[in-house]
Amino acid sequence: MKPEHECRFSPQHFIFPILIALALAFFPSCSSGKKSSRGGGASTGTGNGTGTGTGTGTGTGTTTGDPGDAVAMVISAGTRADMSTSWGESMSNRFKNEVNPAIWEATEGQMYIKNLTLKNMDYSDVDILIDPLEGKIMSIKWDGTPVPPGVEGWTFKEGSHDWMGVAGGFSLPCFLHEWCHLFLGRYTASAVGDEEYNCDNGVTCPMCASGTNQKPGEHMLYCDGTNCLSGNPCWENYLLKTYPGWKHPCTPSGSAPATTVTINY
Repeated sequence: MKPEHECRFSPQHFIFPILIALALAFFPSCSSGKKSSRGGGASTGTGNGTGTGTGTGTGTGTTTGDPGDAVAMVISAGTRADMSTSWGESMSNRFKNEVNPAIWEATEGQMYIKNLTLKNMDYSDVDILIDPLEGKIMSIKWDGTPVPPGVEGWTFKEGSHDWMGVAGGFSLPCFLHEWCHLFLGRYTASAVGDEEYNCDNGVTCPMCASGTNQKPGEHMLYCDGTNCLSGNPCWENYLLKTYPGWKHPCTPSGSAPATTVTINY
C-alpha cells in the first residue's frame, strides 16, 4: 500500500495580489528550464458518471501575464455529483481568478494552469476530484472508500492513477498543499517528511496545518531554508529537485498567464 496524503485546515479564502509589471525593472525574470504540460495518468479504476455533454464553459481569466518558459499545466478535474451550470461557471472562475494566480505566486512565476477541463460526474481519469460540491470537508476518496473525519484534501499516487481530491469549498492553502504533493514532488514512498503538520511557521507554508490561527493570506507560499521550522524545506528538498531549471528566490515577471477552462456538463 502506497502512502496517502491529507491536509487538515480551518481556512479562509484569499485572493492573491497581482504583482505589477514595474517589478521587471528591478528583478530578473525566472527560467523554468522546462516548457511542458502535465495531465493525469490513465486510470484503471471505474467512475460512476459518463461525463456527457460538450464543453460550453470556455473562457480565459482576468490575468494575462506572459508565460515565458514557465511550466504550463494542462489538467482535468471532475465531480462525483451532478453539477449545475451556475456551479460549473463559479468553479471555473475560481480556477481562473484564484487558483491559477495562487499557483503562479507560490511557484514564483514558474508554473501556471494553461488549460483545465472540468467534467461533470466523470472522475475516472482526472487529476483532481472535487467532492462534495459544497463545503470544505471531503467524505469519499476517488476509489469510493471514506476519508478520515475532518479531512479537507487528499492525494494518492498509485502509478496507474495519481490524483488529488478537495471539496468544492476548498481553501487556497489546502489546494496548494495537495498540489505540492501531486505536482511538485513532495511525495515519497515512505511519506516521512512529506507533511509539516507539526511545523507552524506562522504565515508561510501550506504544507503545515495550523488552521486554528490561520488568517487570510497566510500559508500561501512554499517554505525554504530561511523560514522552515521542520528542517525539511519545500524549495530546496522538493521543488528545485523536481524542476531543476527553476530558481529560488525569484520574482514573477508580471501577473499570472490566463487559464482556459472547458466545462463538460
